[in-house]
Amino acid sequence: MNYHPSTHCPNCFHASPSAICPHCNFDRDKYLKEHASNHHLPLFTRLDKGYVIGRVLGEGGFAIVYAALREADGLAFAVKEYYPESLASRGLNNCTVQAKRNETERLAVWQKRFKEEAEHLRRCQDYPAIAGVVKRADLLEQNNSVYLVMERLQGNSLRDYLTEPKSAQWILGWLKPLLATFEQLHNRQIFHRDVSPNNVFLTAEKSTDVDECDYKFYTV
Repeated sequence: MNYHPSTHCPNCFHASPSAICPHCNFDRDKYLKEHASNHHLPLFTRLDKGYVIGRVLGEGGFAIVYAALREADGLAFAVKEYYPESLASRGLNNCTVQAKRNETERLAVWQKRFKEEAEHLRRCQDYPAIAGVVKRADLLEQNNSVYLVMERLQGNSLRDYLTEPKSAQWILGWLKPLLATFEQLHNRQIFHRDVSPNNVFLTAEKSTDVDECDYKFYTV
């Protein structure tokens, strides 16, 4: 299928003749105006194994996370691209990652660490009894970069919820299972090393009332 920023939704990938997607209500024009950036992969970039890149879900100092679609089966994923903006820039094709001047060695070192992160995530799946860790689907090496393909979650990061005071019950609802999972991971010598509200993802399952919801947490 041929996707285009003016005719398709970068969030759910359905055809969307209007700015507001009729399928997921995502505001395409607002995203393109306020959030799209030259250092992001171009919308609907195609990666190996049939993954198509959509909008940015989040980004940090060393990576960008995109919405993605696997065309073979239509499943939604999140793709985490290794992109340390302080060390690298985009090439002329707007996809290739290239080291900035005198940063080739450091770029390679951090790319190796990114691959190690992906391997730790794969190891977590060896222990199905450990709940709450996002599932890894694939690892791609392309465009002089690395792409970690994960399940796409519905919900919000913990940081999104911390804009106003919360009840003790609500806090314990995610904190207790979070600590339990970290204990299980540490017992198997698996360490996150970057725990923050940005990296804990809450998914409401039973209620729209935040104080009564059940939550799962995901570390990424």
